[in-house]
Amino acid sequence: MIKPLQNQLANSCLWGISALIFGLFLAPLVGGEESTQEALNVYAEAAGFQNAKQYDLAAEEWESFLKRFSKDPLFQKAQNYAGVCRLQLKEYEKAAVHFEQVVKDPKFEQLEDAFLNLAWCQYSSGQNGKPALLPSAVTTFTTLVERFPKGKFVDQALFYLGEAQYAQDKKKEAVAAYKQLVDGHKKSTLRCDALYAMGVTLEELSDYPQAGLVYDVYLEECPSSPLITEVRMRKAETILQAGELATAAKLFAEVSAVEGFAAADHAIYRQAYCAAQQEEFVIAGNLYAKLATNFPKSGYVNASKISAGRSF
Repeated sequence: MIKPLQNQLANSCLWGISALIFGLFLAPLVGGEESTQEALNVYAEAAGFQNAKQYDLAAEEWESFLKRFSKDPLFQKAQNYAGVCRLQLKEYEKAAVHFEQVVKDPKFEQLEDAFLNLAWCQYSSGQNGKPALLPSAVTTFTTLVERFPKGKFVDQALFYLGEAQYAQDKKKEAVAAYKQLVDGHKKSTLRCDALYAMGVTLEELSDYPQAGLVYDVYLEECPSSPLITEVRMRKAETILQAGELATAAKLFAEVSAVEGFAAADHAIYRQAYCAAQQEEFVIAGNLYAKLATNFPKSGYVNASKISAGRSF
């Protein structure tokens, strides 16, 4: 089966990152305590760096605050912002250390954001050379969905839960996460991504009937997607697997003719296969020859030359 033309991961994003509000500098009393002026000065300096997007300097200042003012009522906010800055710097493991501390506080006002940011750090580390952290990402995304079932990040958590499962080759679990998003969040901006990922994963599980149904929904709901031609080709594969060779061949021919389609060679190869299976050997031979001529760098060239010779 053709590999996805788009990585399973949708466009990466960072969550919970926004400019600090300067009104925070005059901290309210928390538990009868009040920040010292010295603590407020460091907090303000760190906030200034963060607002100026100087995240390296901001992270250092936040971490200085954490070392110097561990009893300050602004400590958890500083912990969270230190994580946000490390996240912006793509220092995922360092960021995760901060978010792991933040999520231990059930009363933290940005707890949902902190859980998502922690999960994202674990997932990103897992995708960048630390696969042992992927199970932690699964656990954190799952916790987020369970603790905030109607939260603002549920669809994102479900999508990347699926991605984390997929990255561990747990495809049935990945499908379950994508399906939960598709079924329960019909207005999500990630719906098309989830449909695509779900369809591809079902194909990889050889569940072509269900994959075909998912692609039908995608083709109806996501007509302007840059992946629409690929999904039409994948739909053709599900039709082929159902034994409808003529219908599949027609659809493969249509997608192979789309200008600039990156997998046109694959579409021609499968169209030729359909023709050969229907004993239309001249048509098959011409298609295999066309592939070898028009796509000299294709991975199908050698097989196509052999198949062309057998067809004529």
